[in-house]
Amino acid sequence: MKQIFHAIAAGVMVLSGCAGSSKGSADNAAVDDSPKPPYYEAFSHNDYSRERPLMQALELGFNCVEADCYLVEGRNVVAHDLPGDTAAYRYLEDLYLKPLFDRIEANGGSVYPGADRPFYLMIDIKREGEDFYNALRPVLEANADKFCSVDEDGNFTEGPILLFFSGDRPMESLPTQKGTRYAFLDGKFGELGNGVPTSLVPVVSDNYRNFLTWNGEGEMPAADLEVMRSLVAQAHEEGKLIRFWGAPDTEAWARLQIAEGVDIIGVDNLDALASILAEVHGE
Repeated sequence: MKQIFHAIAAGVMVLSGCAGSSKGSADNAAVDDSPKPPYYEAFSHNDYSRERPLMQALELGFNCVEADCYLVEGRNVVAHDLPGDTAAYRYLEDLYLKPLFDRIEANGGSVYPGADRPFYLMIDIKREGEDFYNALRPVLEANADKFCSVDEDGNFTEGPILLFFSGDRPMESLPTQKGTRYAFLDGKFGELGNGVPTSLVPVVSDNYRNFLTWNGEGEMPAADLEVMRSLVAQAHEEGKLIRFWGAPDTEAWARLQIAEGVDIIGVDNLDALASILAEVHGE
């Protein structure tokens, strides 16, 4: 993954427009600066749905998390489905941005002490992707030192966080914006081979069921394995990371992804994947 990520280079918290009371957990204020190495491939699927969003993933060494978001009255609300009661709203800056910024400050410029690559924050925009991005841009620009960036000439600068959008992606405004950009797009498998640079689309992800049939138990059929390997190879040839979603959340699938070089492994059971990765890495 390190080699693939670095192909991109070849190819004080300010929350503008985010005024309001904090509804994040008090636990999110804690900074865990333990020296454990991160698991760069570990991705917390639907992380916001956990009892302790972000914090559990960080404590287990996960380097990638997902936050589903809506834009509501100018603010970025984290939810899969919007609560009917606005008092139950939780905000991106409270659950994710401020805790990550605090860790970066405490750890000397990275989310994990000594990390040699960024932390991946995937925002799945549920609707109105263009408006969502335009509302978030001032926040990213006001905290430019916290994010990976690309200038108008396509030059990539690595930062502590690589933020990228899935879902209702801002396909019009983000690729054409003027000035330095602090966010990226999640691509789809069908978009491989279309010449889109890694500096715009560093990750490709797609629905497992649209490409593979295996149920995640026993051994993957040879035909499926051939398709999987072809997709991984094509993504890697373009310098992109690859992720499957909607896949079986089984130990066999997790181990196969590790063995076959899948870069971002999404799970709901964080403890199980952390245990597998600790074993694989000899910890």
